[in-house]
Amino acid sequence: MRRRRPESCLLLVLGLGLPCALLTPRAYAETVGQTRHAIVTEGIRKQYVLVAKGALTAAVPVLSLGNAVICGHNHSADTPYDDGTKGRDSPVPIPPNDPMYCHDNETGPADLAGIWSTDGIVPGGAAGAFGSPALVPSQGQAAFYTGPWDCFGMTAVEFWPFVGVPRDPSTMTSWNGILYLDNNDVTRDQSCVVSTNSVDGEGFLYVDGDLHLNSNFHYKGFIFVEGDLSINGNAWVLGGIVVRGKTSMKANGGLTLLYSSGAITQQLIKYGIPLVTLSPGGAFADSAEFFDDSSLGRWHLTPFGDLRLRHDRTQDIPGRTVDVDRWRLTARGGASWAPTPRFGAELSVRAAAGSKEDQEFPRIDNDAPDTLQLDRAGLWVTPWPGGTLRAGQMEFPLRLTELVWDPELRPIGIVAQHRQAVGAFDVMRAGIGAWRRSKLQDDGLVGVAQAGWSFHEGAERSGDAFVSYVWFEDTEWLARQGLGRQNSVIGAGDAARYAENFRLVDMHFEGRITLASIPVSAGVDLLRNLEPGTETDAARTRLVAGRFGERLGAEVGWAYLRAEREALPGAFASDDWWARTATRGHMPWVTLGWSRWLRLRVFGTFEWRDGVAQRSDRLVGELSLRWNTR
Repeated sequence: MRRRRPESCLLLVLGLGLPCALLTPRAYAETVGQTRHAIVTEGIRKQYVLVAKGALTAAVPVLSLGNAVICGHNHSADTPYDDGTKGRDSPVPIPPNDPMYCHDNETGPADLAGIWSTDGIVPGGAAGAFGSPALVPSQGQAAFYTGPWDCFGMTAVEFWPFVGVPRDPSTMTSWNGILYLDNNDVTRDQSCVVSTNSVDGEGFLYVDGDLHLNSNFHYKGFIFVEGDLSINGNAWVLGGIVVRGKTSMKANGGLTLLYSSGAITQQLIKYGIPLVTLSPGGAFADSAEFFDDSSLGRWHLTPFGDLRLRHDRTQDIPGRTVDVDRWRLTARGGASWAPTPRFGAELSVRAAAGSKEDQEFPRIDNDAPDTLQLDRAGLWVTPWPGGTLRAGQMEFPLRLTELVWDPELRPIGIVAQHRQAVGAFDVMRAGIGAWRRSKLQDDGLVGVAQAGWSFHEGAERSGDAFVSYVWFEDTEWLARQGLGRQNSVIGAGDAARYAENFRLVDMHFEGRITLASIPVSAGVDLLRNLEPGTETDAARTRLVAGRFGERLGAEVGWAYLRAEREALPGAFASDDWWARTATRGHMPWVTLGWSRWLRLRVFGTFEWRDGVAQRSDRLVGELSLRWNTR
């Protein structure tokens, strides 16, 4: 067998009229009889041609866009985040690098319409549309794409391997990459409902259903929505959006959409340009081969982890003659595996090291020092639309406040959850589960039944209301480990137990608005232990202002806590407060961060223990680095 010359492979591809780049040949050997022959298989990186009609392309009427800015002029892929929110030009020529108007980021050629529609376009008086021309209405259904593959000059056979298996929207933790979101395995049935909240993403987002863009949505790349698109809050997109739709497209907030062929091309190359392998005979193989052969994505694996350095100084602690000054370094790392949208698993480990002063506190902290242990080891399935079953050791999946639960705990158990979209923007949630605190044997048991409602989830004006019934069993094991934490304990040694049982009703209410472009939230948590007759109540209030995004962000907050002695079991409550019960106090904090992966948090607590006149003061600094975490 004669070895094909690389240049002849390139000529063959060019003869087919495909724009391509010749890649490093991959050689393999074939045995014919007793003779081994080298055969070269050439790869091409196919550069799919973007076939865009407008910055916003819709197969339904485009109505009432609020104060949206939609610009079809071609913008640089380096256009800064949140540029163009006030339109294309101010009344006078704008200077270079103007942060509010987008004209200075236009590249010139390949301009498109601002809005292209098969039907009518009535954007409303406050909306601004720009392009060449600004509006192209009433083009008819025949002029729309036959499928999402048409946007890239693909065939349907090429498109489905390109986007991969569908993913359940409720499992999303990262919005980067080529993402296909659906609630079943039926293609193009428009059945999925996706609601976003504080998203920073890039790549290609394909939604087989409705997409509700809520507050703080930032995206670079291309979005194709098979169902309806609605905007309820501020959203910024650099690239393009296509809406097949079912009824019409409307916006109830501030959408800024700037067309950028460069951003779309950049993201496709970054996350998933496929290779089509050319056989020795000159024909293309049946399946696509993705560009990064070593990617964990080939094995449906997503790594995640975090690294945290924490310093704590606490003084005037009741019962101690010396203050506390300690350091701790904690690291977590692992991977999740999701071969289908219906099934997955996760596995991770945790390691922690503390300063000498930190070694005496394994009984005081849930995040114990000087340990190496399993962090997560669990399975999940989605047996029905909106439903999830989880089993194993996990990050706590239900919404409990810091009054009741420390997010550092990794309980072992099973839980069933359901999430149901109600109308366009509201979401109902319910869940029930039971867990051991952190060990399978000789440990406390907690059960939770919860129901909640999120109003306009993710929007600038939104709110949550959750009610939980929480019960605890086998708590004598915690008392015997010295985990009293201000709860009354009777007996000693193997006879030790808590003086009271714990059956809690926990209520959480939170509202969010935006003031002067700054998100502000306020919440209150109320709790009562139904078992004892006295010292049964706890409450926490919380006020937060600030935001994080792709760029530098900041947040300031304040919380007030009052917890009576038997209101809750202190062994499960947050480490951020020195005393868990029989206390009252204030906690101010400030957090600085870059995107979602780097944060510096500084907080203090001023606490008064019941029956103690002296105030305890605490100052904590925490630097954290995260990747692919919730």
